[in-house]
Amino acid sequence: TGFMKLIYIHGGPGLNSEPEKNIFPSTNNFKFIFWNEPIVSNTSKSSAYANWLQSVEDCINQEARDGKVIVMGHSFGAFALNEILPRISSQIHKVILVSPIFDLLTLDLNIMNLAIKLLEETGARDQALFFELKKNEMKSMTNSKRVEILAQALNIDGLLLHYWKKQDSAKSYHQYLEKRPVSFDSFMMVRKSIQEDRLRHSFSGAVSIFYGKYDPVSSLFQNQQLQDQLYPNAETFILDHSGHYPHLEESENLFSQINI
Repeated sequence: TGFMKLIYIHGGPGLNSEPEKNIFPSTNNFKFIFWNEPIVSNTSKSSAYANWLQSVEDCINQEARDGKVIVMGHSFGAFALNEILPRISSQIHKVILVSPIFDLLTLDLNIMNLAIKLLEETGARDQALFFELKKNEMKSMTNSKRVEILAQALNIDGLLLHYWKKQDSAKSYHQYLEKRPVSFDSFMMVRKSIQEDRLRHSFSGAVSIFYGKYDPVSSLFQNQQLQDQLYPNAETFILDHSGHYPHLEESENLFSQINI
């Protein structure tokens, strides 16, 4: 058994691991475990985000019963993972963060900027102006209001395709995602139930952090200060041919850089 379990925590919320399950390369180094977020129910008494976190923690505890594991969090998955790291650090051999989100307000402003740029390019100036005004109000909005505006931006046609550098990778991803469609309810309920806008917990273990050079929503430039505080021992990689999904746009390259 030369491989180590690697638990993949997808981004979102509202997404799942179906595309990664089909796209990740087969490798002798890792046995991939694909976590999927729990279905959100309006009748649940507890917070949707608390359930999200509990499900991730349960998955890691379950898989780590026979030895330490590697945990990989993508995008929002990296944000959520930080919340549970203090409780599970003894089970973790290594943390891998891919296009991590360190601060939700920064993420939301980046998405708004992308939306405005796209609308201006397509000549939808009134709509672009509306989002520009809303973006300027975001810092003083309640979390709930901010998420509602963000949802409108995410609904702009073609916006999510601009998260990618390689359009063939984007197409492949969305084709697999159709098998387990995105849950907009989950996105809204999980995001609305988050109290903290930014990461809080420092982790001194082994960490590899990957960014795509063309990522419009997560960059080392914006994360650097918090990254230095929270992951002091991280080694950072910037992949030259990808956007927000370097683990899918440059799979072989990314996995070859991970030292067990």
